[in-house]
Amino acid sequence: MEGSGEQPGPQPPQPGDHRIGDGDFVVLKREDVFKAVQVQRRKKVTFEKQWFYLDNVIGHSYGTTFEVTSGGSLQPTKKKEEPTPGNSSAVNRK
Repeated sequence: MEGSGEQPGPQPPQPGDHRIGDGDFVVLKREDVFKAVQVQRRKKVTFEKQWFYLDNVIGHSYGTTFEVTSGGSLQPTKKKEEPTPGNSSAVNRK
């Protein structure tokens, strides 16, 4: 494969590796609406008046958050920095 210009495919799953695969089920969420769908390559999914393909979720870890880009493609979102314990800006309740 060296020199052919081809990208290596997804690595085979390892024990304890929780990655999304073709045929797995994922949960779609938009605000308070949830929907479970099966991941199938090249299958258009419609959710909350928006359509997209789930091809790009294959190989990503469960728990990854995606956003829909133009053309119905999904891209992983960058994780927002979460407050560390003890450095929270939450208001204390009495």
